[in-house]
Amino acid sequence: MLDKLVSAIFLPVAMGQLPGASLPMPALPIESIVGPTLKESVNVWPKKRQVLKKDAPNILLIINDDIGFGAGDTFGGPIHTPSLTRVAKRGIAYNRFHTTAICSPTRAALLTGRNSHHVSAGQITEYASGFPGYTGKIPKTCATVAKVLSNYGYDTAAFGKWHNTP
Repeated sequence: MLDKLVSAIFLPVAMGQLPGASLPMPALPIESIVGPTLKESVNVWPKKRQVLKKDAPNILLIINDDIGFGAGDTFGGPIHTPSLTRVAKRGIAYNRFHTTAICSPTRAALLTGRNSHHVSAGQITEYASGFPGYTGKIPKTCATVAKVLSNYGYDTAAFGKWHNTP
């Protein structure tokens, strides 16, 4: 799964659709001016990083949690899922990756492309502990796919049940 996820992100870089910048990208310059008082200060919101080309691909990552790959007919199951099948046929569908026995570690592994213990999600977040690999907070050194894509200028969002932090 990791190799396919990496190719989905870096293939557009190789094809010239995204710039091949080094990650993490440097912070954008701050243009606000801090004066002695608020009245003498000037607030300027940072501009959005513009590195995407006009023909950059749209990326949609759908995670159907706790249903299993064999449930929907998109991947051979008995439940009719025509909308999911239609989306999968128009893009790339990954149906093989390392899964764990619990939702949050599997989600963390999928969203970072790394082993769940490496991203401190060795168990469900409610049972986090101070042991290495089990703190329940994905470190900044282990960026999620959404973080990498947002650095390139994509708008990202997540909806639904969520145990993973930050």
